Amino acid sequence: MTSTPNRHERMNVLLICADQWRGDCLSVLGHPNAQTPNMDALAADGALFSRHFGQCTACGPARTSLLTGLYLMNHRSGRNGTPLDARHTNLALEARKAGYDPAMFGYTDTTPDPRLKHPNDPALTAYDDGVMPGFVTPLHLPEDFGPWIADLIAKGYELPNGRADVFRPKRGFEKPADRGFRFIPSEFPAEDDETTFLVDHFLKWLLVRQDKPWFAHLVFFRPHPPLIAPEPYNAVVHPADVDMPVRAETPELQAQQHRCCVSRSIASVYPVRPTSSTRLM
Repeated sequence: MTSTPNRHERMNVLLICADQWRGDCLSVLGHPNAQTPNMDALAADGALFSRHFGQCTACGPARTSLLTGLYLMNHRSGRNGTPLDARHTNLALEARKAGYDPAMFGYTDTTPDPRLKHPNDPALTAYDDGVMPGFVTPLHLPEDFGPWIADLIAKGYELPNGRADVFRPKRGFEKPADRGFRFIPSEFPAEDDETTFLVDHFLKWLLVRQDKPWFAHLVFFRPHPPLIAPEPYNAVVHPADVDMPVRAETPELQAQQHRCCVSRSIASVYPVRPTSSTRLM
């Protein structure tokens, strides 16, 4: 039996997630447009899994698979808002067994097990308000972005409608003729966006933890939609430099690459009445 390492032997742990980031959108992997110097530096200083795939499409279930180590078919939290069975352990709970006090900056999209809550508990009314058990939350940024929006208002931004205002295009911005609507930046520059807000909180938290091992999980909302970027990042890539998708010569040939989708579409147009000999897929 091995003993638990003491506090001076444990390493610091930093786990970073970005919401809805395609795995190939890294300049270190040769993407022609993505410019990711900080991610490239992390890749150069560690291990880069170039053929890693997420377990499922929706962000909440995928994050649940990452943090529990389970396939979707096992943890059963199949969509955002589906409760997570409290009987499953997770990375934070296991880290506590090793002597860490795991801190979460951002969100985990974890809906709690309703069997452990009162029916009137507000934690059961929103899919994003829950934090996976085991994490402390120096900065929780749920769907309404309350702490960040409060910071923007304190800085003088007018946001009477909260989140509905925070991602609106910058008023009075003159868009060049060769740029599309998405070129218009947000009302605030990069130094005031939610990514910087989260990182600043983490760095302040870290200032008083230089003498002991720490465990931090940073979850960034971007590049999750709405598709709007603050200045100067709205101008980093010119549309003329982006290669368009390579498609087949005709829609029919294109559809042949996705036979499953074609067959499902045909089935939806020509429904089959189930019989005793019909096998439903």
